[in-house]
Amino acid sequence: MTSLPDDAPHRVVDRIVLAAGTQHADRVKTAIVCPPCIYGPGRGPGNKRSHQVPELARNTLLRGHGIQVGVGKTFWGGVHVHDLSQLYLRLVEEAAVGGSTAEWPGKPPVWGAQGYYFCEDGEHAWGQVSAWMAAEAKKQGLIETDEVRVIGKEDADECTPWGSALGGCNSRARALRAREVLKWKPSGPKLQEEIAATVEGEAKRLGIIPGHAKVAAGEA
Repeated sequence: MTSLPDDAPHRVVDRIVLAAGTQHADRVKTAIVCPPCIYGPGRGPGNKRSHQVPELARNTLLRGHGIQVGVGKTFWGGVHVHDLSQLYLRLVEEAAVGGSTAEWPGKPPVWGAQGYYFCEDGEHAWGQVSAWMAAEAKKQGLIETDEVRVIGKEDADECTPWGSALGGCNSRARALRAREVLKWKPSGPKLQEEIAATVEGEAKRLGIIPGHAKVAAGEA
C-alpha cells in the first residue's frame, strides 16, 4: 500500500505524508488512515453526511425504486463514522505520550512507512445494501416498490460522482494493524442498522417529508 504506482488514487497525498515521515523521522511522526465506506451521522459542526450510503438512499427515493451497479456482487468494507473517529483518537493518544502507549517484543511500528491503518467493521455486498434501502423506503411509504433495478456505468456516474466505481468495484481490506497496534475495537452500529435513519434523513433533505424545523414552524 505504500508503494503503489504514482497514478493510483490518493497516491499524491500519500507520497507527501510518507516522505515527511521518512525524511524527517526525528521530528515528524506520520500515519495514514485508509477508511472504507463510512456510514452513520457525523457529530461535527459542519457536514455530518457521508457519501456512498446516503447517495444510494437519495437516488432510490428520486427514482422510486432501488438501484445497483451491475449484478451487485461487489464487496466493500464499512465502518461507522464514530468508530472511525475512535481510530483517530487512538493515534492522538499514542502521539500524546511520545509515540506509543505500550511496547512489547515484536510490536510493529506505529508511525512512518509502516504506519498505514485500514479501518473496517466487516463488509457488505452492494446488491444487498440496495435491497435493504429499497425495502426500507417502501416500508416508510416513500416509494411504491422494493424492486431493485440494474444500472450501468454511465447511469451510475450520473447518479453521483464516481458512482460506477463506488458501487461497481471491490474495495476489501482488514484492519489488522489497527486492532493489534492501536487496540482499536469498533463498537458502533452495523450498516444495516443505519439504513432506516439514512432513508429518513435523505427524504427530509429532498423535502419528501418535512424536517423538524418546518414542523416546529407550522409549515407542515
